Amino acid sequence: MKLKFLLIISLFYLAACSTVTDKTIQSKSMSFENNSAIYFFDNKLAVIFSINSFTDLTDSTSNFIRSIISVDYRIKVKGNSDEKIGNLKILKKSGRKSRYDYFIAYDAVKIPDGFKAKEDSIEFVIKTNNDIYTFSQTLADSIPPLVLIPFIETIEIGSVQLGACAIRLSNTEKEYLSTGEMFRCVIVNKKNGILWSSDFESNQLQVVTKVLPEEPGDYFIYTTDFNGIKNSGNDLSMGFYDFIFGIPSKPKPYSTRINVYWKK
Repeated sequence: MKLKFLLIISLFYLAACSTVTDKTIQSKSMSFENNSAIYFFDNKLAVIFSINSFTDLTDSTSNFIRSIISVDYRIKVKGNSDEKIGNLKILKKSGRKSRYDYFIAYDAVKIPDGFKAKEDSIEFVIKTNNDIYTFSQTLADSIPPLVLIPFIETIEIGSVQLGACAIRLSNTEKEYLSTGEMFRCVIVNKKNGILWSSDFESNQLQVVTKVLPEEPGDYFIYTTDFNGIKNSGNDLSMGFYDFIFGIPSKPKPYSTRINVYWKK
C-alpha cells in the first residue's frame, strides 16, 4: 500500500569510534513516498524497504535518498534481550544521472523464536553518508500473492526506463501469461485517459508462459523504455501524470499506480 506523508525520522549521532548512541539529538522531516512493507509468508518475513521521490524533485529530498548507503532491519522480541539484525539486499537505486530518486532493498528473513506480530517491533535502520536514521514498521494486514515496487530511471534527456521489482509471496497454480508480453506500463491523466502504453501497436505472440518470479521469497525485475512520445506521436507535456505498472497475468493481473511529475 502506498502512503504519501511526512515521514518523521530520528537522527542519531555517529561517534568517531563508529558506534551509535541510543540518544536522539535531532529530528527532521522530509517529504517522499514510502512504500516500505513487511509481509508474513512461509514462516518468514518479506522485509521490503522502498522510498521514492517521483513528484518532489527538490534537492533536500534528492540528497537524502541518494546518500543512502545501506538499509538494515532490526527485530526485537518481547522478553528477549537479543535482537535479530540483518542487512537488506539492494534491488534497485537511482543512478547518478537520474532525474527521479528511489531506493529499493529487500530480504526474506526467518522469523525469530517467540516473535509475535502484535507485540514485537521491527525497525529499519537507514545508513547514509553522514547519519543513521530509524523508523518502525508493522506487518501488513493483507498478503497478496505478488508485490510490485515501481521505479523510474533516466536513460537520457526525455527518455526513461520504467520498471518494477516483483516479489513473490505465495504460489498461484492457475496463474499464467497468455502472450509474450510480460510487463506493461501505461501513462494516464484524468482529462485524456490513456496517453501512452508500452503495448501500443505491438503484435504479441499467443503463447502461455509463467509469471515471474515463481517461488515465494524470490524476486524479478521488469523493465520497459519510454522515449517521452505519446501514442499520438506528440511529446508528453510537462506535468503530473499517473504511471501504471503491471503484469498482464490471467485470471488476475497485478498492477500498481504512482503519481509522477514528468519533465524532460
